[in-house]
Amino acid sequence: MSSAPTATRPALLDWKFLAGAGVVVALLFASLAVGQYDILGAEDGWAMFNATRVPRTIALILAGAAMAMSGLIMQMLTQNRFVEPTTTGTTEWAGLGLLATMVFAPNASILVRMIVAVAFAFVGTMVFFAFLR
Repeated sequence: MSSAPTATRPALLDWKFLAGAGVVVALLFASLAVGQYDILGAEDGWAMFNATRVPRTIALILAGAAMAMSGLIMQMLTQNRFVEPTTTGTTEWAGLGLLATMVFAPNASILVRMIVAVAFAFVGTMVFFAFLR
């Protein structure tokens, strides 16, 4: 009597995952250590560290996580594991939104430019999904 083969789930914490996490942590510390202002010898070094390097590193982490999630959502919606926001034109549409803002409203604030870029990126993604159907 033979039994049907059972699928085993791969271990979550294998050496590749741990190596990748180690590289990310090392890059996090490298981002905190690198900057134009010398914080070690300066009197206001700690204040500069908290005002410039920590927010920059947090922004990088959040941007990377957002890109990863947007790629995952794109892959799930299109049912294609090779699709990403850059191959669907989302990034290019956001750039078009920035260009349109600079041409038609050159004195617009950064917030307005960001909102227009996000709106254009959304429209571009919807155009992609319209062609996909």
